[in-house]
Amino acid sequence: MGDVLSQPKDVDPHLLDPFRLNADEGQDKVVSVKEAIANNVRPGMAIHFSKEAGALIRELSRQFWGTHPEFTFIAYIVVNHALVPIYGRLAKKLIASNCTHIYPSPGPIKIIQQLYKQKEIQIENWSLCSLQQRLMAGAMGVGFMPTRSIIGSSMAKENQDSFMEIDDPFNTNGKVGILSALQPDVSFIHGWAADRNGNTIILGPYDESLWGPRASRNGVLVTVEKLVSTEFIRQHSHLVKIPGSMVKSVSVAPFGAHPWGLGNHGLPEIDAYKEDYDFMDTMRRASDSPVSFDAFVKEWVLEPSSHEDYLHKLGEQRLNHLLELGKPRAWEEKIMKATISLDEPFTTSEMMVIAAARQLQTKVHLHGYQAMLAGAGASALAAWLAYYLFKAHGEGVELMMGAGLAGYAPRPGEPVITSTVHFPTARMLTDSTDMYSLIVGGANNRCISSLGAAQIDKYGNINTTRVGNFYLMGSGGGNDANASQETIAIVRQLKERFVDKVDYITTPGQRVKTLVSQLGVFEKLDNDEFTLTAVLPGRSPVSIAERIEIVKKNCSWKLHVTDKVQEVTPPTAEELKLLRL
Repeated sequence: MGDVLSQPKDVDPHLLDPFRLNADEGQDKVVSVKEAIANNVRPGMAIHFSKEAGALIRELSRQFWGTHPEFTFIAYIVVNHALVPIYGRLAKKLIASNCTHIYPSPGPIKIIQQLYKQKEIQIENWSLCSLQQRLMAGAMGVGFMPTRSIIGSSMAKENQDSFMEIDDPFNTNGKVGILSALQPDVSFIHGWAADRNGNTIILGPYDESLWGPRASRNGVLVTVEKLVSTEFIRQHSHLVKIPGSMVKSVSVAPFGAHPWGLGNHGLPEIDAYKEDYDFMDTMRRASDSPVSFDAFVKEWVLEPSSHEDYLHKLGEQRLNHLLELGKPRAWEEKIMKATISLDEPFTTSEMMVIAAARQLQTKVHLHGYQAMLAGAGASALAAWLAYYLFKAHGEGVELMMGAGLAGYAPRPGEPVITSTVHFPTARMLTDSTDMYSLIVGGANNRCISSLGAAQIDKYGNINTTRVGNFYLMGSGGGNDANASQETIAIVRQLKERFVDKVDYITTPGQRVKTLVSQLGVFEKLDNDEFTLTAVLPGRSPVSIAERIEIVKKNCSWKLHVTDKVQEVTPPTAEELKLLRL
């Protein structure tokens, strides 16, 4: 036998042919954006879309405008171009966690408020994590998913057909929430690159971009910045998050996320571009009235007959400017040109943020928290300021953002928390489900959260969803963030916002231990209600007793006041400089 094996043989040159990898493999699914919608979307469908899927959403609006297809939209956040099909009455229902403008700061959308008040749109409210967990269950085909989110909230009460509390079958945690599975009929996403078969690269943070498409019954419509070979996909297989087997169509749509930005951290072969804040601001102002929004929709959605026409209208100069701003260190030039004055006296809003940042510092030191979850608006600024104050004094505390950023360092001059400018600073990029269910709210979390509110009551219950039939914005990740060890609320104080009982419990108040307004600091001392423990300074000299009376007049409940109310010290030069940067 040995002699036979040792004898040389002729090798068939085609022996390895079946095992060679082709540069391009799989079914060719490349079509135009117009064909993608026409071929795959039908009236009555439940459509999931990510916030970056602007090109597909605009095309959907063009093709169905003036009809009543009665879509159900499933989205983590309804913003920017997603307003258009809603305004056009193309959807009968939203299943969402947030309907909000994002720039220059979060705020309600008047168009959606009007449609909701007139009962022309149904809104099914979920928190960000609970909505993603429903889609996760749908993707996995398991029927339901356990959760720690929304327990004790108004969302739990109004969604009893899809949520319930049960005894933990393994008797480890007492009660546990369970969510019914959710499956859209089709999903719209914008990816960075894909091959012709639809294997799609998506870069972190993934936010809400993963479980909706994975749960879709009829597959995913994908737009991408760039079409690449299967060989390129193999070389970057660790970045592929949607396999070709789930994809119905692939359409090339450069700047397809506009007016959102697109980062390229980890994929330099794709050009990054910045958020178009001017466009967002124009759209926000237009959406204040039907007349102005009609004109906006006509100009930017209905008259451009294709995505290519839309880009032509934006213009090469504008697009090149967004590319320049998308370069890794473009923010530095902006900051170097900025003028930061410390001569201007502090404002009440600045004092509120600084007082909240100090409270975060105190809590971290007292309880040994290792991470801070930054909310939005003033609550984000407070967490950001606390982070940089820790850093300046050699203390390391991780900063978290619900979209999927862990251990990040927000860039100065960039107020939007989801801006792509922040992404390259993170030490971990993941999705919102990991962030809220594991890192912020998991069994081993050592996190404190910083949140805002539209209303807050004496027990710390937070409302960001609804006042009567007046729709606000929804939970977003607020309810989920409250699964951390402790929460601080930062709320501008007015009597109608500091209420005896909130109209809607978006976030239950048990873990909301501290409340900071522009007037005072409130803490839960020996009961479940807030007690005024400190007053904030103003620009004019007023006694502590007078300040306490001002606080009381701007509070709807009978306020507890500690025997020795302190006065918060004015901002230091270091605090003001960091905050104003």
